[in-house]
Amino acid sequence: MRRKPWEKPTKCILSAISVLIIGFFYELWIYHAQLPKLPPLEKRIKTVKDQIDPQNFSFAIVADNRNDKGAFPKILKKIQKDPEIAFVIHLGDAVMTPRKVFYLDLLKTLKAHLQKPLFIIPGNHDVRASTDCSLFEMVFGPRHYRFKLGKILMVMVDSNGLRSKPEDEIGWLKNVLVRKEARGKALVFMHVPSLDPRGGKAHHCLSRRLAENVASLLKKDGVMHIYSSHIHGYWSGVFKGIPYTITGGGGAWLYSRNPAHGFYHFLKIKVCGNKISQQVVRVKKAFFPGLLSYLYYSKLTGVELMFLTLFITCLQVCLYKAQRNVNMPSKLILFPYRGIAR
Repeated sequence: MRRKPWEKPTKCILSAISVLIIGFFYELWIYHAQLPKLPPLEKRIKTVKDQIDPQNFSFAIVADNRNDKGAFPKILKKIQKDPEIAFVIHLGDAVMTPRKVFYLDLLKTLKAHLQKPLFIIPGNHDVRASTDCSLFEMVFGPRHYRFKLGKILMVMVDSNGLRSKPEDEIGWLKNVLVRKEARGKALVFMHVPSLDPRGGKAHHCLSRRLAENVASLLKKDGVMHIYSSHIHGYWSGVFKGIPYTITGGGGAWLYSRNPAHGFYHFLKIKVCGNKISQQVVRVKKAFFPGLLSYLYYSKLTGVELMFLTLFITCLQVCLYKAQRNVNMPSKLILFPYRGIAR
């Protein structure tokens, strides 16, 4: 039975309308979805202090997962199963972009695999700008802060503020480090590192002038170690006389093919008195098909989904009209319908 020539574009349009409706309700659901929050910072610090021996404890450091589903859940499971690890420090880039849908997904992953206290600082992917941290602060609390465990002072620096308003962030950092409790007993955590150890044209780090100013301040006050991320992989060395470690293997694509640097991992830090040691714990990323990975990580909003559907529908109709005019093969149609006579 021959179908009428208008049936084909009609089906395309009906399909598009269906997707538009789905996109609308999807956007509506995201808008009204309740965003969970971590316990207040003071409560998390108290929980850790009540659970650990202040002279002998361990914690984990992870960063740059960006809503990953291949390595990050495995990292969280390993951390959760290790009885020595009391809490986790996340150095930023926990989500792909600062959108509610990504924060919802991150909190769902954390709830499923981690029951230990989490301390986090913002990465460049977690906030829209240094002055706009509304989602981050709503879920995780302040952008920079400090807390003391035993003899060790944990200093959490906002590198976004350090790059956009260096005077304010360096001023805050100076006020923290000049205190007597910080002298030679501080660990500094920041997302963006002071240098890019890959050399060459690589510059995934603070500006040279800013890095030198920060290093001068940290060296003067005897900082024990700097932990940062931003560069996806693992590097360790000394910068301006200060030991540093870059740990960005939380699940996002790696920046190095060198097996000594390009691998997924987290750090296990052991504190004994005023001394620290670290262990690199490698994790193999689970297989996640490329197309599924793209669809998952893109997470189009309802509006974007609607515009994309309209574009594909218009393209389909145009190709159908062109086929009728020049008798093009039906294989060139994006979504050909079988059984339609030409």
